[in-house]
Amino acid sequence: MFSPLAQYAVSAAKPAEPGKNTPHTVRVVGCLSQDHSNRWLLIKAGEPVVTNTQATSTTELEAAAASPLGVKSLELLGVDVFNPRDHGGQKVAVKGVLIQAASNSRVNVTSLQTLAAACD
Repeated sequence: MFSPLAQYAVSAAKPAEPGKNTPHTVRVVGCLSQDHSNRWLLIKAGEPVVTNTQATSTTELEAAAASPLGVKSLELLGVDVFNPRDHGGQKVAVKGVLIQAASNSRVNVTSLQTLAAACD
């Protein structure tokens, strides 16, 4: 007898192995900017660094403040809850899930912290 409440699917699939296609939470430092399409970007961004936490500790902020700027540009998703208009043009540390793509990489933001009032 068939009972939809008692049916379960059993998967023999292995857990995802860390790799290129596995999403990672990262920390990245750069300059917060808004483009002509009103998208928020992290410009002059350094290399994303894989992290185990979504929030940013004081120790991480100190390390991020000493990080040099880079040449990358990342689109920021879900950044509106952090009031980005208050931080435009500032050097910031962003944490979130990195979504890599050939044309443009994005970060789904979980933390945004100001490191410096100006982005030099």
